[in-house]
Amino acid sequence: EAKGENIKALESYTLSLNIAPEAIPILLLRANLYLSLGNHDKSFIDYSKIVELNHENTEALLGRAYIYMQRRQYADARLDYERVISIIPDNYMAQLGIVVSCHKMQNMNEALTRLSLMTDKYPDKAELYSIRADIEMEANAIELAIIDMNKAIELEPKNTNYILTRGYIHLKNGNKRLARNDFEQAISMGIPRSQLKEELKECK
Repeated sequence: EAKGENIKALESYTLSLNIAPEAIPILLLRANLYLSLGNHDKSFIDYSKIVELNHENTEALLGRAYIYMQRRQYADARLDYERVISIIPDNYMAQLGIVVSCHKMQNMNEALTRLSLMTDKYPDKAELYSIRADIEMEANAIELAIIDMNKAIELEPKNTNYILTRGYIHLKNGNKRLARNDFEQAISMGIPRSQLKEELKECK
C-alpha cells in the first residue's frame, strides 16, 4: 500500500482476513484503503463489521459516519458521531460532524449553538468560523457572516476559498466594491480570472 500498489494491498488484506476474519487491525486497514479508493460500499461493510466486533472503535465509527454523510443519511451519521463523543468527549471530528449533520438536517439553532461552544474551545480553528458563516448566510444574518469570515481569513489568510466566500457574501449584501476586492485578491492568489468572469461582471 505504501508503494501505491493498492490492488495488491487489497488482495493481501483479503487473504489475511480469509484466515482471520475478525482481525480488527486488518479490517481497519482494508476499510481505510477502500475509502481512499472511493469504494464506499465495501468500506462501509468493513467499518460496520469492526463496530460489531468492538462497539468502541472510534476510528471505524468515524469512518462509517463519514460514509453516512456522503449518502445523506445524516441521522445515522449523527448517531455514530454521538457514540464517538460518549467514548472520547473531546473528539474534534465527532463534534464537528454533529454540527454538520445538524446543519444538513436544517437544525440551524442547534448547529449555531454547538459552533459557538466549539469556537470558545477551539478559537484558532478557521473552519469553524467559515462553517458558522455559511449557516448565518443561509439565515440571512449577513453582517454576522462577514464577521465570521473575517475571522477565518485572519486565521488562514492564504485560504482562497475563504476569500471567495467573503466575496460572495459581500455581493449578496450589495457591496460590490468589497466583493470585487475579494475576487481580485483571489485571482492574485491563483484563481483563474476566467473562473470569476460572471462574478466580476456583477460587481460593475
